[in-house]
Amino acid sequence: MTMKHCLIFFLALWVSLCAVAQRNRIYVDDFEVAPGSTVVVPVMLANQDTTRGAQFNVTLPPGLRFVEMNLTKYAERLKFVYNKTLKDGVCNVMIYQVGPACFVPGDTAIAEITLQAEDTFVGGGITMWKCRGATMDNRSIIMDGVTAVASVPMKAQGSTFLDAGSADN
Repeated sequence: MTMKHCLIFFLALWVSLCAVAQRNRIYVDDFEVAPGSTVVVPVMLANQDTTRGAQFNVTLPPGLRFVEMNLTKYAERLKFVYNKTLKDGVCNVMIYQVGPACFVPGDTAIAEITLQAEDTFVGGGITMWKCRGATMDNRSIIMDGVTAVASVPMKAQGSTFLDAGSADN
């Protein structure tokens, strides 16, 4: 393979990776929550299209429950509103505009979900699925959803760490 072919190959690879990174998706990042405590988790919108609304489902692992959801100040400032329904452990969320504004392309926190871990919580996956959106010209957008991990901090698991230099090793 010549240097020219290698350069073209790596350029094509870089362009395709950039295109994948720019797909529309709704997600939450992995986070930690101790049993018996509450955590606020940002819901992120990574969009390549100008977006005027989004809808998605959230499923939580056993031992983690919804407390409340709020829009971020950014979404409120743009005059977005939301509706959520909780049925059979699935929270369906709709975030939509009531004014002329929209979410511009980028990666932005659009909502915050407050979750509470029961005393018996051991961690698990939070799944964002059936993610949809709409552009300013009413085109439907199918967005990628993700599964994030809610883990219990080591300190809350009652683990102790041995000092590698201690005489007991």
